[in-house]
Amino acid sequence: MRLRQGPLLEASIIYVVASFLSFIAFLATSAGDLNAAFGIVSVEAILLLLPSFVLWALVGILTKSRSIRVRFMSQVTVSSVVVILGIVLINQVGQAKGQTVSVDQLMGIWYAVSATYFITALIGSIFSNFWFVRKAQKASAFEAAKTKGKK
Repeated sequence: MRLRQGPLLEASIIYVVASFLSFIAFLATSAGDLNAAFGIVSVEAILLLLPSFVLWALVGILTKSRSIRVRFMSQVTVSSVVVILGIVLINQVGQAKGQTVSVDQLMGIWYAVSATYFITALIGSIFSNFWFVRKAQKASAFEAAKTKGKK
């Protein structure tokens, strides 16, 4: 079965790769504690990956006919904007009164989650654009040449 290449498939690939690599990274840093790793990945998924998925898909629709490099840079830009907005959001929450966790501890955890998200989303974008999309383009070009030769 061959999947049809499109913005939603590219966004899905980035999401899956980023989720999987984040889980592996959080599992390694939590000394093998599955509950802690699942908890951090859940927070990352809700606050960073889901909004990013929507934005990757929308930007992908807008840049559908552009080159691979333009689509890659637009995906990296979306990831950067989401990280910046997430840091601003957590900074505002951290400054609220009556927190049970210290602000420094909260910000440290959030910086680690944001950095992990950005790195894994970057790896997902590289995988999506420079492996998956190129492979699909080569397959399409091969099929086009094959059918052109039959006529």
